[in-house]
Amino acid sequence: MISAHIINGSSDCERLSELPDSIGYRLYRHNAAGVMLLDTFRPDRVPPHPFQYPLPTADVSLDLPAEMDAFTALYDQLYKLDLANSFKKSYINFSLLLHDLTAQPVLSIATDDDELDFACTVADGRVTRLTAHCGDLMVTSVNGLPHIQPLVPEFEGDAEVLSDTTEIQTSIPTATVSDRNVEWPTQLNGVALQEWLAFCEYGQPIIGLGTFDPTTDEADWELVRSS
Repeated sequence: MISAHIINGSSDCERLSELPDSIGYRLYRHNAAGVMLLDTFRPDRVPPHPFQYPLPTADVSLDLPAEMDAFTALYDQLYKLDLANSFKKSYINFSLLLHDLTAQPVLSIATDDDELDFACTVADGRVTRLTAHCGDLMVTSVNGLPHIQPLVPEFEGDAEVLSDTTEIQTSIPTATVSDRNVEWPTQLNGVALQEWLAFCEYGQPIIGLGTFDPTTDEADWELVRSS
């Protein structure tokens, strides 16, 4: 798993001390990319390596802001389809909190080598980009509203387990559901990698995104502070 919160811009990050006590952290600077990265974990379980532990959620709200009511409704529909685990409401709210504490754009990602691939970007006090690969559905935010792209499976036999999006269309009038005409993406960490490259001008993967091989940019890392 890769879990990280990337801060684009210079910030002293002094207000990180205001994070809930249930969230331990290590703040790194990636000198080549010019970004700060926050690694989060349970304080009683400090992992030996960064960016491999999911965000602790005991004190992170799961209620999305009022302006994201359509995404709350979408989450409920994804839950009925058993696809909600890949839509990380906690990461959205934590990104908003981190943006408030640092006054800088924030990209939060949660991705693994199986089904999880989620990323959201917060800037100017709101969620500006959101992408989640939820089973056979790709969820994005278009002008602040949900867009659902059903995916064409790699194998014909998988057509029997494709999600019925009828209820999403009828219960969420502001959501757009496209035809099932986009191929299933196969890039490892594809969503997180795509959003990282859109977020930063550095233009290269970091923290192992997109590969099973160990990262080769250790010399660029600097531990700035920790809880």
